[in-house]
Amino acid sequence: MQMNPEQAETVALEALVWILEDEDMTLRFLGMSGADLQALRQGADQPEVLCSVMDFILTDDRMVLDFARSANMSPENVPVARYSLPGGEQVHWT
Repeated sequence: MQMNPEQAETVALEALVWILEDEDMTLRFLGMSGADLQALRQGADQPEVLCSVMDFILTDDRMVLDFARSANMSPENVPVARYSLPGGEQVHWT
């Protein structure tokens, strides 16, 4: 599946809300990203924040599956959304 940047941003915002609904997950995300809640609120529409949200989810298969289920999407579309974000293109080092 392909996803345009606007669709990917919507998925990433849904992912951010999903993370924020769970206090433990929120604390893990904040610790991993180095952000605080104020910075997260202010930057929630910024591509680098949205990419970090998706990167966080992609660190754990269980999170991918749980988020995909909550967003009513195929788990395979989670990385598609990540790489469809502005500035989120997958880098090939070869």
